[in-house]
Amino acid sequence: MKVTQKLHNLFLFSLVVIVLATGSTAIGYIVAAGARDDDLPKSEKTEISVQVSNAEKQSSQMDATSTLVNFLDSTSFDSLLERSSALYDLFANVDLEMLQDYWEQAQNLEASNVRAEIQDVIIQRWSVLDPITALDVIEKDADDARKHVLFDFVFHEWSAIDLESAVDYVGSLEKDAQQRAIASIVRAREDLTYKQRREIARRLDCEWVAINVLRETTDSAVIDKPAQEWRSFIWENKDDLPNLSEAQNRMLGQLAYSWIVQEGVAAFEKMRHSLPSDFSLLQTTKSVSLELIDTNPQLAFDLVVAGKLREKETAYLQLAMDVVTKWAKTDPSKAFDQMVFFSNAHEIFHVGQLKTEFDKTNAEPKPYEWWDLEVEAHNGATRLWKGIHGESAEPPSVLNLGTTVNYWRKFAYDLDKASYEKYEEELAEPDTTEARKKVIKKEMEKLKAKLENPHNLPEANANGEWKPNDIDIDCEEE
Repeated sequence: MKVTQKLHNLFLFSLVVIVLATGSTAIGYIVAAGARDDDLPKSEKTEISVQVSNAEKQSSQMDATSTLVNFLDSTSFDSLLERSSALYDLFANVDLEMLQDYWEQAQNLEASNVRAEIQDVIIQRWSVLDPITALDVIEKDADDARKHVLFDFVFHEWSAIDLESAVDYVGSLEKDAQQRAIASIVRAREDLTYKQRREIARRLDCEWVAINVLRETTDSAVIDKPAQEWRSFIWENKDDLPNLSEAQNRMLGQLAYSWIVQEGVAAFEKMRHSLPSDFSLLQTTKSVSLELIDTNPQLAFDLVVAGKLREKETAYLQLAMDVVTKWAKTDPSKAFDQMVFFSNAHEIFHVGQLKTEFDKTNAEPKPYEWWDLEVEAHNGATRLWKGIHGESAEPPSVLNLGTTVNYWRKFAYDLDKASYEKYEEELAEPDTTEARKKVIKKEMEKLKAKLENPHNLPEANANGEWKPNDIDIDCEEE
C-alpha cells in the first residue's frame, strides 16, 4: 500500500512538473502576444514590435511590414521629435535582412512625409552596415526626387566611420556624383580642419567643391592667403593655362573670389599681371562678379569695369549690363545711380565700341561704321533700360529705322560710304602720286565729317509710350 501511495505521489508530481513546463511556455506566448496590445506601455510596444525572429516571421507572418505598420498605427506620439526619436530607436540595432524588409514596407506608406523620414533612418542605418548596398538600393528603388538626399546620407555616415574607404569609393563615381559625395563628406567631417577637408577634395580634382561648401558654413576665410595660392596655382598649371579643365577654372574662380574680397579691385591687376597676355579673365570675372552681386554689388560692378579697362572682350559690356540688372532687383536706386555714373547708357556703349576697335586695330572705327555703331548703342541702351525697369517699361526714346527721315539718311550715308571706300582704294594704289594723295585726303576728311555727324546718323524719336510716372523703381519679379 505504501509502495502504491508513493508511486501515486510520484505520478502526481511528474504531472505537475509537465503542466508547469507547458504552462510556462503558454504564458510566455500569451505575454509576447499581449505585448502587442494597446494597453501595454509605449516603450514595451516599440521594443517588442521590432524583435521578430525568423521563426515568427515564417509562422505568424509578423514580418517587418506588419510590425512597422503596427508601430505607426498603435503608437501615439506627442510630437514629431518624439516620433523621430522612436524611429531612431527602432532601427538602431536592426540587421541587414530586416532592413531590406523595412525598406520594402516603407516604399508603400501613403503619407509621404512619414515615408521620407523612415527612408532616411533606414538608409542611415544601412550606411553604417553596408554603404555600397545602400547606394545600390537608392539607385534602384528610391524616387528620383529623393535620391540626392539619401545619397548624401550614405556618404555622411560612411565618411564618419571610414573616411579613407569612402573617399576611395567616391573616386569610382561619375563626375556629378563624385562632386556631390565630396560635398557631403566635407559637411560631415567638421572635426577636420579646412585644409584637411580641402585636401580630401583636391585628391579628386574638385577642391573648389570643398571651398564652396566651407564658405556656406562659415563666415571665416576659407582661403586665408589667396594671393599666395593663386600664384602657386598658376605655376603648377602653367602648361595647361590655354586649356584649363572645368575643375581648374572653378578653382581659379574660387581663388579670385577670395582675393577680390580680401583686397578689392586692386587684386584684379595683380591677377592680370601674373598671367600671359593672351589669357582672358572674362569667365573668372563673370563668376566672381555674379557671386558678389548679392553681398557687395558695388564691388561686383567695379570688378567688371576693371576687367573692361584692362582686357579687350566686348563681352564685358554685356556683363556690366547683367550685373546692373541683378543689382537693380535688390537695390534699384543705387543701380540707377550707377547708370548716372555711366553719364548715359547710350554713350557708355560708344566708349566700349571705340576701345574695342582700338584694341583690335590700334585705330578708331572707320567713319562709315558709325551708322551701325549708333544702332548698336541705341539697342544696347534699350536692353539695359528694360533689364532694370522690366520688359514692359518703355524707354524715353525709340529708334525706328523705317521712318522717312532715317530712310533718306541711310540712302545718303551709303553714297558717302561708297565714295570714302573708293578713295581708300585709290590712296592704297602704288601708282597714286603724292599730289593726288593730298586731294584724296582732303576729300576723305570732308566725307569723314559727314559720316560722323549725328545729324546724318539714324534718328531716335521721343517714345510716346514712355510713361515715367508708371515705371516702378522696384523691378518686376521674374
